[in-house]
Amino acid sequence: MSYQIAVGNTYRHLPDREAPLDRSGTFHKNHDVTIFVDVPTSEAADVIAMVIFDFGPTFQPSEFLCHAPVPAKAAYTINASTANDNGQRSVLRFATRQTMFGAIQ
Repeated sequence: MSYQIAVGNTYRHLPDREAPLDRSGTFHKNHDVTIFVDVPTSEAADVIAMVIFDFGPTFQPSEFLCHAPVPAKAAYTINASTANDNGQRSVLRFATRQTMFGAIQ
């Protein structure tokens, strides 16, 4: 049996006045990033119990676990038969949202 999932991210640059400071109180965490895994609602409940997001050793903590996906509407379609009239489809979204500092190259 195969399942269709979508992996993606969103990004927003935060101005200094909105950005929280890092743990040291020195740097503004200007990068607001959400990483997500979307699964069709009909397939998710019995197949995926949790998603682990591994950000590597430069993050503390380096792993984030998501046990509780939330219902969402995806603006893309993997399978046209699952889309509604607006081109959206219902999914369960496993996600983590992080703010961080650092240069963008």
